[in-house]
Amino acid sequence: MVVGFVMALAATAQPAPSLGLLDPAKAPSQYGADAWGTEDGLPQSRVEAVAQSSEGYLWVGTQEGLARFDGVRFTRVPQGPGGLPNTDIRALAPARGGGVWVGMRRGGLAHVDARLRVRLWGEAEGLVSDAVAALAVEPGGRVWVGTRAGLC
Repeated sequence: MVVGFVMALAATAQPAPSLGLLDPAKAPSQYGADAWGTEDGLPQSRVEAVAQSSEGYLWVGTQEGLARFDGVRFTRVPQGPGGLPNTDIRALAPARGGGVWVGMRRGGLAHVDARLRVRLWGEAEGLVSDAVAALAVEPGGRVWVGTRAGLC
């Protein structure tokens, strides 16, 4: 399954404070790779975004929802009241204080913490559009949100 390999590669290629970087002296064959799919708890096999939070969780966004991976199992982030308003995840970025920023195709911006609590921002809170396509976080924690109608 190609998606699983890409996820494993993305997870190991992005530096994290506690994990370090890949050793350039090692050959790619010296690293292991795992593949995960819907049978393992992934909401869908088409992955749209991946981010690793400061707690070490790997967050995976698909068109069918968001899941947090702890190295053993996936836990889906709740949807509907108290959860994410939309399943179509388009962008993820690690949040400075933990958790992950989530950009949805419709539904705006969300912050999900390690306890899977969700806080939402949309047009009523100042976004120029609730269709988020890209996210970036400055070292100081400022979040940039790219939407269909402009940058916030």
